[in-house]
Amino acid sequence: MAAKKRTSRRQPAAKSGKTGRGVHWAAWVLGILVVAAVLAVPVVRWAVNRDEGNLLLDGFAELEDAACVACHRRPDGQWRWHADGTPPVSLEVIRDAIFNGREAVPGFAEAMPPYTGRLEYEEWLGAQHAVAVLAGLEGIPEDPELAAGHDVARDMGCFGCHGPLGEGGVANPGSLAGRVPGWYGGRYRKATGRDGGIQAVIRDGSRPVRVPVPGLAGPLLAMPAWGDRIDSTELEVLTAYVRWLHENPPGE
Repeated sequence: MAAKKRTSRRQPAAKSGKTGRGVHWAAWVLGILVVAAVLAVPVVRWAVNRDEGNLLLDGFAELEDAACVACHRRPDGQWRWHADGTPPVSLEVIRDAIFNGREAVPGFAEAMPPYTGRLEYEEWLGAQHAVAVLAGLEGIPEDPELAAGHDVARDMGCFGCHGPLGEGGVANPGSLAGRVPGWYGGRYRKATGRDGGIQAVIRDGSRPVRVPVPGLAGPLLAMPAWGDRIDSTELEVLTAYVRWLHENPPGE
């Protein structure tokens, strides 16, 4: 009887550990890059916005810090003034209220404490001009053409994104800069420094750089193109007004 032919079965070779190690290192590198991007966002925002400060922006921040907004801003977002609804009529009235406070008005408001000695000079100066802007005492020039530019900016909703009188600081969490640029600082100069820069941005709109980390990218505010919604006269007076504000910032 013939002996059975024995067949040899080759055992599969053991898998190399190089593939697993490669995936492991790739995951580490990706994790490091993500962490670096997350840490870089606040640094980039600081660098972009470091020269964006202005007296008006600081003044609005002071209204928040001093809890003025808690008493003076109504539920509908409008500013609460005197009991009869009339705003202050001059910088002197605003200054006196900040320094000396106001007595309580029954059925309307509690007493306003005096802030003498509680604010540094720059703080109360900024707060004073911020209130003056809200009251319509500043930012509306006497020149009819410039005043018409203010009206165009108001009607187009420019102040809703760029802040009252273009002071900036409105949050834009989805953008790398973190906030909408104002009309006074370096981002304004960079965007409008070329010939026709202001009008080009108004006509064509602008989309800011988005946060590169998906998990940190919140809502993004982009400036719409107004090219087919604004006529040449409105464009001219709006441009003149923005330039006037840049050259004559409130309080300076």
